[in-house]
Amino acid sequence: MARRPRSGGGTSDVRIEKPLKQIRATGPIAGALTLLLLFASSTTASAATPEPDLGDTIQAAQDAVGIADSGVSIEATADGLVSVGGASAVEAPQTADDPITVGGSTGELEVMLPTEFAGERAEVTESGDVVYGVSRDSSVGVVEATADGVRLSTVINDASAPTSYAYGFGAGVSPVVLADGSAILHDGGNVIVGVVATPWAVDANGASVPTHFTVDGTALVQVVDHVGAAYPVVADPSVSLGWKVYVKYSKSEVKAQVTGWRGTVNDKAKYQAAFCAAALAGGVWGAVAMAACGLYVYDSLDSIMTTFKAASAAGKCVEMQYLYNGMPVGWKSYSC
Repeated sequence: MARRPRSGGGTSDVRIEKPLKQIRATGPIAGALTLLLLFASSTTASAATPEPDLGDTIQAAQDAVGIADSGVSIEATADGLVSVGGASAVEAPQTADDPITVGGSTGELEVMLPTEFAGERAEVTESGDVVYGVSRDSSVGVVEATADGVRLSTVINDASAPTSYAYGFGAGVSPVVLADGSAILHDGGNVIVGVVATPWAVDANGASVPTHFTVDGTALVQVVDHVGAAYPVVADPSVSLGWKVYVKYSKSEVKAQVTGWRGTVNDKAKYQAAFCAAALAGGVWGAVAMAACGLYVYDSLDSIMTTFKAASAAGKCVEMQYLYNGMPVGWKSYSC
């Protein structure tokens, strides 16, 4: 499974976020799968199809949605299959029947893989991902550790694969789907123990495939309308510890934000207020420390402004990522 070498930090994609963690899925691209037809002789022809490279498939999908490699790998150690290099600790099970555990300074979260992968044994790839299933299965589960959580990718190889995949999160934890398509995980009270980023899915051509979350009891179900898509399709939810809010700016909104950015104190004050307000609009629960948010944004605004200006020039969208207290902790441009 060829993946680009991991280097540096990053995030992950099926996201379940707890107060301090986040799972992000990452990974750069490789080309689309190619089928080679080999003819043995003039009288006997046999078609041989090489095994698809899951690493290339996932990289291509992640590049299509603008996800960088996490720089975190999972390795086989005396303590099991554990992540190396991330702020959070991810332990993958030896078989898909057992839960993935994501731990951090605020606690631990369990993630149960979909039953479609039940009984599949773990295989650790050279790039530090864990695969459940073989590349020719109708769907294959891939676990990737991120800087703050875990990304759970499903590679869907043909139209016979299921169109929904259910994830569980341990006793007492229930998901709630938010208006932006992401989900929070709560403990039955007022404590949010994790966040799952808005899901995405793309086909072999890099085209978006319709996908969304629903709730079935205490399970979070990713629905992927992949029939008719170019296979393989990669569907990805990212789980993180800690609660984060994601605010997306369309192309027109990016241009509107750039207009008037002249680097003056007044402009910076105006936009720090706008970003803090965006956190509220994104659905933050409870009181937000607006003063702290304002100071943090002021210090970070040059980098934020550069991202918005570059996105505007390239015709891209921008995603802002906020902590539960309203402070922006990430910003990136992406194709949209």
